Amino acid sequence: MTLLTDAARTTAPYGVPLCMLLLVLLTVASILVSSIPPQLTIQGVPVLDRVVPGGDDSADQLVWVLHVSDIHLDQSVPERTAQLVRFCNETVRTVQPALVLATGDLTDGPDAALRQTSQVESEWQDYRRVLREHGMDDPAFWLDLRGNHDAYGVPSLNASQNMYRTYGVHGGQHHYTVEYPMAYGGYRFVSLDLALDPGMLKPWTFFAASPGDIDPVVQAIASPTLSNGQPVNHTFVLGHFPMATSSSRVPWRSMAPYVTAYFCGHLHTLGMYRRMWAGYLELEVEDLKSHKAYRLLAIDHDLVSFVDVYLDQWPLALVTNPKNSQFLSAKEPVGLIALSTHLRVLAFSPAGILKVNVTIEGAEYNLLPASVGSPVFVAPWNPAAFAPGLHQLSVQVTDGDGNVVTQTQSVRPATVFCFHTSIRS
Repeated sequence: MTLLTDAARTTAPYGVPLCMLLLVLLTVASILVSSIPPQLTIQGVPVLDRVVPGGDDSADQLVWVLHVSDIHLDQSVPERTAQLVRFCNETVRTVQPALVLATGDLTDGPDAALRQTSQVESEWQDYRRVLREHGMDDPAFWLDLRGNHDAYGVPSLNASQNMYRTYGVHGGQHHYTVEYPMAYGGYRFVSLDLALDPGMLKPWTFFAASPGDIDPVVQAIASPTLSNGQPVNHTFVLGHFPMATSSSRVPWRSMAPYVTAYFCGHLHTLGMYRRMWAGYLELEVEDLKSHKAYRLLAIDHDLVSFVDVYLDQWPLALVTNPKNSQFLSAKEPVGLIALSTHLRVLAFSPAGILKVNVTIEGAEYNLLPASVGSPVFVAPWNPAAFAPGLHQLSVQVTDGDGNVVTQTQSVRPATVFCFHTSIRS
């Protein structure tokens, strides 16, 4: 047996004193611990305590919504009206969402020389006619708001030139709230009108205005309950302008503790996604005008997922559990992913869905409808079977016409916390 000398007892390999090594290890450990985000709360309730019971293999805890922006109906471009008709007649009727979010620039407004002069009433008449003919003009279903084009040449909100006031589904309101109650709580959607008042012409309308009397809106956002007394599980804010183009007087910081995501449009092509300093997501969608884009959004057991897709492209597919790791948020009960018993995928097509298959790192799953005719497809899975960290998930959906869509995303089956601070834009 070899006896250790005093020097050997106090010195690590390579001559590093043990006390120094321990100090380094403790320092590293403290940094790692401090990097874990604190347990955030929503309306005073820890997010991981907002466990939604049961329904893991059903659609009982799942709500889906469509988001469209920058429609730009134009009297000189009939194709844009035709696009809105297809969106209403085929997309909305096939997907059957709980709500449709229409975040501004509903009409275009230029004259034949492409000069923004004033509102064109025939464009607004087309907008309301299409919605009315397809049964979409219900203010509890179609949540519209003004963009910068919808404010061109409008001297005041109460002026006759404000065509949104006459033809918008929510025309009598500029800031408003729509609630969507569920058996386990509910969701609040808050619309902000940030268009200039009075409306100006290009280029001044590119930026959002001060929202005027917004204090009642902030108070409503801060309320922990819906009007029926049920708890608020998530609050979503709708606007036309991304935060980067909005006034510094918009009280984002006051609203931030209560908001899960901000949905907007305006920039047309960027499709910008950002996680803000307070943990909520800013999600801009591309335009319907030129790119024919829209968003399918789902809230599954209070986990928020989305996919941006294009008009006339079928089938649609959205994996709602496990959620895409790129958009994990401390404002959501992400710990439910590791506790879940079933994969869940939303799939839609006018031709019906034939097959939904999911692969995670070589493990294959054949998903079946949660119930007859349901667009929610499920299959049992065991999150604990996957090592900690990122894994690649691929979903393939085949519809009745033989069309196939394949999507991939990174997932964390054992996720409890989200460590990311930024998202691509």
